[in-house]
Amino acid sequence: IQATSCRVTHEQKPVSMGLGPSRPSAEELETLEAQLDANCRAAADALRQADVFLLCTGAGFSADSGLAVYKDIAEVVAYQDLGLRYHDICRPEWLKHDPEMFYGFWGACYNDYRDTEPHMGYELLRSWRDARFAATRTARIMRDALRGAEAIAAEESANVDFVSGGSTGSGSWPYAIKGHAGAFFLYTSNVDAHSFDFFEPCEVRECHGNTEVWQCGADTPCCRRTWRAPRRFSFDVETSTMRAPQMAWGSGRYSSAEANVNGGGSEREDTCTARVGMVHKPFGRRKAPLSKLPLEEGDEVSKSFRKDHNWPICPFCGAAARPAVLMFSDLQWINDVAQEWRWQAWKAAVGDVARSRQGFRQKLLKVVVLEIGCGANVPTVRHAAEGAALEFKDYADVTVVRINPDFPLPDRLYPPIPHLRHLALPMGGLEALRRISDQYQSLAGPSGSRKGPNGKDAAPRHEASRSRSRSRVRGPNLD
Repeated sequence: IQATSCRVTHEQKPVSMGLGPSRPSAEELETLEAQLDANCRAAADALRQADVFLLCTGAGFSADSGLAVYKDIAEVVAYQDLGLRYHDICRPEWLKHDPEMFYGFWGACYNDYRDTEPHMGYELLRSWRDARFAATRTARIMRDALRGAEAIAAEESANVDFVSGGSTGSGSWPYAIKGHAGAFFLYTSNVDAHSFDFFEPCEVRECHGNTEVWQCGADTPCCRRTWRAPRRFSFDVETSTMRAPQMAWGSGRYSSAEANVNGGGSEREDTCTARVGMVHKPFGRRKAPLSKLPLEEGDEVSKSFRKDHNWPICPFCGAAARPAVLMFSDLQWINDVAQEWRWQAWKAAVGDVARSRQGFRQKLLKVVVLEIGCGANVPTVRHAAEGAALEFKDYADVTVVRINPDFPLPDRLYPPIPHLRHLALPMGGLEALRRISDQYQSLAGPSGSRKGPNGKDAAPRHEASRSRSRSRVRGPNLD
């Protein structure tokens, strides 16, 4: 670990440190907290200069909206009485052995996500996307590259419909896709589908699926088709038992006094930990759910979500339906292969654009990877963020900003890499975004842009040094 205020060599740390998510030592945390302002400013500076922006989010990002996180979501009396934890209840076999329990859990999750307004950090991120990564020359080149790659892939493969949200085999899709991603992309493990309130479907990859998309829940699914839940639907869940009866009673949402927490305005809302069926709503009820998705719904939606029924069915074979979410020990999850293809194609396009700059001896492509709220329990997004950075480092200048109050450090020990640096921000996602936004505005100046002598935007001086060693804690450059 190297910083201007302290220096700790690798030999002073266990050899396993840096090989996976690990908490900072007391000394590391003290250094990181001392560097927060400088690192927030460096993150804002990197965003202002970046050509490409990759946003990676995990459950900690949704926590600022008042939703439950991994360690707390299943900490309710009904599950505690049965000795169940999250990794026990989040399994597909409940659908077969105890459907009331299965739909109680996933129905409550669905209701929580549908009802809760995403926090203002989403709007901040959308504003950066629009201002810096939507209409630039790099964004136009990226779109052209993706359009060409899509055409070539469509000729070579009959297994993916690139304008739809699922695999082929039917004219039934969860949603249609318009356009192509530019210089911005979002990779998330969150299953709340809040991304579609702010970001375009063509620029989102949900690596674990979401609760708005459903699939056949048979032991062997009848097909690989998926479909959306209706826009006006909620599950009836008895929160005292966390069970959902087969026939809906028509009241919607929840049936016990615990629902007050979910409804907002109670004293308990401000003091208790968010759990499934009992979440906070610091920003109120959801105002524009799924506004970036098309409005139309196929016939399979009404066949699956029947009137007065609380358990959806597969519209193609009549078996029980389940959310297309990756659960524990889940061998039947239907991955959105078209969405995955768009993610891989976008990364390839970044590489192509960056290498073309090298060929013409232009300045290196500048890439920012901003990771927010990705913990250690299921580190899929952490791996994706660091993996993408390592892919880009050979032909681009890459800054990785990791925002996490518990695990802000890189997961690997890196050799000296000239064009890869890490910024560790041990804080919550929304707080960090606000501080970065303040620094962003400060760097932009009162007129909204910082001009050089030639009238063009001047590159602000970095106040944080590059990682020139295998350091895990970066310090500011005070020269």
